[in-house]
Amino acid sequence: MSEKRQFKFTKTSLAALEARDTEFFAWDTELSRFGVRMKPSGHMIYFVQYRIDGRQRRRKIGTVGVLTPDKARDAARKYLAKVELDNDPAEEKEKIAADITFTQFVARYIEEYAGHHLKERTANEYRQLLRQKVLPALGHYRITKIDQGKVALLKSQMSDTPAHANHALAVTSSVLSYAVSLGLIPHNPVYGVKRFPSPGRDRYLTDVELAKLGASIRNLQAEGAVTETAAHCIIFTALTGLRIGEAR
Repeated sequence: MSEKRQFKFTKTSLAALEARDTEFFAWDTELSRFGVRMKPSGHMIYFVQYRIDGRQRRRKIGTVGVLTPDKARDAARKYLAKVELDNDPAEEKEKIAADITFTQFVARYIEEYAGHHLKERTANEYRQLLRQKVLPALGHYRITKIDQGKVALLKSQMSDTPAHANHALAVTSSVLSYAVSLGLIPHNPVYGVKRFPSPGRDRYLTDVELAKLGASIRNLQAEGAVTETAAHCIIFTALTGLRIGEAR
């Protein structure tokens, strides 16, 4: 059955939408130029569409499921009101983004995001990694000029320490994702840059850990919580390093 492309946005009507093989657009009947875009994955966003100087623009308002339809509609109405007053919010953000360097935005990220959403230790690690590794390579660029090529170059410059390179890419991605959420850049250029392969690591129990494991098993056996056969299996796999499937 075909779906209507125009209807009043409510939690129920949006939840009834089904994903298609291609992007699907629907329009709200309560507010002109206010729509929803659904990707084949089922992910949906609210957006507004308008024209400035003969050029069509489409700007994200929020994510369906995070914002209710009523709140998204109110935000869209305010956005469109600014457009009608010849004060395009998108152009304002683009001007801000064009004038800010990555170093300047990192300071904003640390203050506004890392300080509130990350643990203090993690925020400090991010700050140190950005200062020592990322900013020397990307700090002088305007954030609108950072692309996959520049991110890939950062990765290649750290090829001698692949684990640190991967961590640097993850932190850089967090910073630029925040810029995307603010509407300063259209997408995160770190996406699509492959990480270095993560080497496997062998882990062996120390003598102290083995002694503690043996004591714990004996206690469980005394309580009747572990059978003798199960206890032997645990000890065997601990000593040999075999997986359960390999030990059969």
